Amino acid sequence: MPIQISALQAMCRQVFGFRLAMIALAAPSALVNATPGVATRLVGAAVVVTFMASYVLFRDWERFGPLLLRHPSLLAVDTLFGSLLLISAGPTSTLAYVSVCTPSSPASSTAGEVPAASPASRR
Repeated sequence: MPIQISALQAMCRQVFGFRLAMIALAAPSALVNATPGVATRLVGAAVVVTFMASYVLFRDWERFGPLLLRHPSLLAVDTLFGSLLLISAGPTSTLAYVSVCTPSSPASSTAGEVPAASPASRR
């Protein structure tokens, strides 16, 4: 069982590493397509927030992964920022891959959960 958990954690890290790369590649396109003024600042903030969230989860999945899985509202905030980037850059940009790599529901994001030990196994 610990080998499977380690493999799932490694897979989650790979997904967030891929997100990092796609955000970095598509950020210039999103910023260029944004309307000057407040829209550019919102898109810039969305780039920073989504990039930093992906970096933190890529670097410290064991620490922050369970927090993300316990609080689906954090996924909703990440999806909101990701959708802002996707609207700005367009669906043909690499940000479409970011939206695919974002878990959309708590049921689909249980890959990193560590199962609780049953009372019988603790004896």
